[in-house]
Amino acid sequence: MPTSLPVRSPAKPKSVPARQAPEGFNIWVGCIGLAATIFASFIYFSGGDGVGAALFLILAAIVVLAMMRTSADTQGKH
Repeated sequence: MPTSLPVRSPAKPKSVPARQAPEGFNIWVGCIGLAATIFASFIYFSGGDGVGAALFLILAAIVVLAMMRTSADTQGKH
């Protein structure tokens, strides 16, 4: 009676180290977020414009996201 060979398991993938952010990048992102929060509070409390404050915070989030994407793209090319 023929017997079948054992099935080989696939090789385990090697772990890839996480990419490090550029030096000072986390501080820069924190400063942008803090400045956006302060400016949005000025907009909201000085004129009562909640929509303007929300749009300013969304714009700041888009700027931070764009910088993070650009930073990730340039790190992959080194």
